[in-house]
Amino acid sequence: MKIKLFMMLCCFFYLIMPIHSANIDVSFHVYTNDHLPVRGAVFSLYQEDICIKEDITSDEQGNVKVMDLETGVYHLKQKTTMDGYDIYKEDISFSYEEGKAMVLKDVINQRLCGDVTIQLLNDEKKPMADTTFTLTSDHFQKSYTSDKKGYCQMKHLPLATYTLSKGNTSTQFSITQGNYDRTYILQICLNPQRIEEKKEDPSLWILSTLLLACFGFGFLYVYRTELKQG
Repeated sequence: MKIKLFMMLCCFFYLIMPIHSANIDVSFHVYTNDHLPVRGAVFSLYQEDICIKEDITSDEQGNVKVMDLETGVYHLKQKTTMDGYDIYKEDISFSYEEGKAMVLKDVINQRLCGDVTIQLLNDEKKPMADTTFTLTSDHFQKSYTSDKKGYCQMKHLPLATYTLSKGNTSTQFSITQGNYDRTYILQICLNPQRIEEKKEDPSLWILSTLLLACFGFGFLYVYRTELKQG
């Protein structure tokens, strides 16, 4: 009887332990400033200056769940986010009372953007003034026009690889996390496709001249021979 009672108690505690460990004490969402859920964002939880939980990660919907907390004051710090976005740099502070679930305000990650100034050059390395071109990347397409000196400034471009095209000519450049936070100048040479003029082969001209000379000498020889015979 005692053995059966002991086994029943063990089963009871086994069943309730996962329920207790799955309690969600604090939760919040992580979104981008263009309203996309941030998946795989990583946070660390601190109490005073001591890190007590690491690698608290958002799911596919941007949900973050913090479990098994005791009463106290805590703060979260974001460590990583999706490519092309900036982490939330402020501490997320909250005071928690054990047994009461909390929902914190949303955390917003801003898209990283950069400014680029380019100078368009032709195949002779001269500025291409007042030239309209197209800039494209994934989910982005816009036309720009260079100024009198061939320069064009493009502001707030998201991190990406861009294709700059004019007619049948194109070139690429990238804005990365290593260069997004400064304005820089690219000299881009757009070589117009030229149709080369057909040039006569000089060997054909020499050959035709020799044939004409031979024909002339032959005609003169025949003419002089007929005169002598006459």
